Parts: sequence; structure tokens; C-alpha cells
Amino acid sequence: MRRLLPAGAVARYEALIPEGGSFLTATLAQLALPSDVSGYFFGLLGYQARVYLGALVFAELPYALGAVYLGTAFIHRHYWLLLSAAAVAAATFAWGWRRHRSRAAPR
Repeated sequence: MRRLLPAGAVARYEALIPEGGSFLTATLAQLALPSDVSGYFFGLLGYQARVYLGALVFAELPYALGAVYLGTAFIHRHYWLLLSAAAVAAATFAWGWRRHRSRAAPR
């Protein structure tokens, strides 16, 4: 991993992820990182396999379901469903981001 990415990029990612391996942090990182990079990344950080795999399933499941159902909605021209899904995804992301920032902020 260290040979694939510049040292500065690895250090930035390591600084963003707090030690301890929380499920919420792992899930947000899964959503932020490309899925093929995240396995190497969590391995370098020494995350527990159950936390990593749980976050992987939780993060990838919406993409899988979205690809199937939203693809069908697009083909059948159900644009209201596409817009509704986008609004729910944006609200969920905003909620998760605010929650993560409030936990990561020094008190």
C-alpha cells in the first residue's frame, strides 16, 4: 500500500481515522474511499475484521440495491424515484458527517 500511494496521502488518511476502530468511522471511511483501496487501508490501521466487514456490507449494500432499483426506475422513467433516492442519500450523508464531526471534535 505504501508503494502505491504517496507517503503524504497515507499519512493524511491515517490522521483522519481515530484509533479504536468504531463502526461509524469505518462505515464513513468505506463510503469515502474506493472499495478496492479500503481493504489495504484498514489492514494497515489494524482494524478488527468484524468491524471492517460489517462496515463493508453496510456501505456497499446501498450501492448494490441502488444500482438495481434505480437502474430499473431510470429505464421505466420513474424520475420521482431517482430524485427521492438522491434526497434520502444526501440527508443520510449529511447526518453521518455531522455525527462524525461532533465525535471527532476536541472537547
